[in-house]
Amino acid sequence: MEIKFCSEINGSNLILVMSKKVLSPELMRLDVEGKLAKIVEMQPFEGKFGEVLHIPGCGKYDNVWLIGANETKSYVKLGALITRVLMGRKLDACIWIEDANKQVVQDVLSGMMLRDYVFDAYKKVADKQRFLIENLCVANDVGISDDEVASLKFEADTVKFARDVVNKAPCCIYPETLANHYYNMLSPLGVKVQILKGEQIKDMGLLCAVGKASCNEPYVVVMEWNGGEGQPVALVGKGVTYDSGGLSLKSPNNMEKMKSDMSGSAVVAAVIANAAKNKYAKNVVGIVGLVENMVSGNSYKPDDVVISRAGKSIEINNTDAEGRLVLADILDYVQEKYSPFAIVDLATLTGSIIVALGHVYAGLFSNNDALASALMKHGQKTNEPLWRLPLHSAFIEAMNSPIADMKNCASGSIGAGSSTAAAFLQAFIKQGTQWAHLDIAGVSFLDYEDFASTQGATGFGIRLLNDWLKNY
Repeated sequence: MEIKFCSEINGSNLILVMSKKVLSPELMRLDVEGKLAKIVEMQPFEGKFGEVLHIPGCGKYDNVWLIGANETKSYVKLGALITRVLMGRKLDACIWIEDANKQVVQDVLSGMMLRDYVFDAYKKVADKQRFLIENLCVANDVGISDDEVASLKFEADTVKFARDVVNKAPCCIYPETLANHYYNMLSPLGVKVQILKGEQIKDMGLLCAVGKASCNEPYVVVMEWNGGEGQPVALVGKGVTYDSGGLSLKSPNNMEKMKSDMSGSAVVAAVIANAAKNKYAKNVVGIVGLVENMVSGNSYKPDDVVISRAGKSIEINNTDAEGRLVLADILDYVQEKYSPFAIVDLATLTGSIIVALGHVYAGLFSNNDALASALMKHGQKTNEPLWRLPLHSAFIEAMNSPIADMKNCASGSIGAGSSTAAAFLQAFIKQGTQWAHLDIAGVSFLDYEDFASTQGATGFGIRLLNDWLKNY
């Protein structure tokens, strides 16, 4: 979709975003014959959010779509609604938004582009229900530059990239192939990408234990964008390309869709790509641990004791609590190698977060109030909301082991599975480092159509962290 800005409403296909039933002065000037006003008067269209009125053959126009915007809480969601309404139509169009400002227009355009997504890589006949506006004229002069439009497009493209790699079958996406996808996306943008495996990661005892049952060896990918000076921000992502649960085997229902357990890693790669494309004047390092948690005679076992990269001994009491093991080693690595002033990690870490927050919020845990507040603010702005949950000494005490420094999963009746998992990660954060953990298990992959994507991977977290990174 090519986007340009024009000084007046014109074209044969109009998208008019209205917040009330009465035509504004701009639309009254457009409606010289009074036909549009008459139709609106006769139809049950009040301008409420989500209302759509399609008027074919309205005067000199082939099509007019009226889109309700009153009481809109998210213009990104409104933009996605417009795309959904127009899916499958091949046309050029002009859009006008009542009472628009720069942020409103940017959000609408983002929503339109985000919803223009269908995953049909494995279909013999490609899905034709795509968004086919080829040229969009925006009749709101709000001072958006060509560079800003290009940035919005690129952000939407990276969200779709993340959705694609998460949606692909695990026979296609495993540690080696996923590492190559990230390298191929990031290297042309000027990102320094290191792919580590084998002897290079043998000190990551926890990560290697998780991956040792698979025929596909573990990989670690380190991504550096050096655009400024000083300590970097570190983004850390869980990349379990398939999670069977290991010997603590998941049930068939819970194993389905575990190809999505690498969603955190895809978010990290996409955010680094945006930093590089937009040449952010700051240093950002991303690190992701890529493993398969499978079952074989070589599986790590409940009752094993494994030594982490940080030197802590970990008693394994649940091989399905593997994501925290992967993150623990790469958290230690990124702190030792880069001394970041702040770390944000993302992981599809616990089913408990879905019990607590459903499929609406990601869980936020942090040792720093300012960092937590900033992330929540940007989550609200980008319609990727976070809900802060507690860290408490009781949660880390629940991870005490009688034979090792820690165990990897709380047992007994303490509950709070998402908080105990976050507490385990906090034990690997060095004193004085700002840290936030986002548990995205409930929001990264959906069984139903989300407002800005089809069923499946959502790319949740990319726009949130890109907005935060751009503005911190």
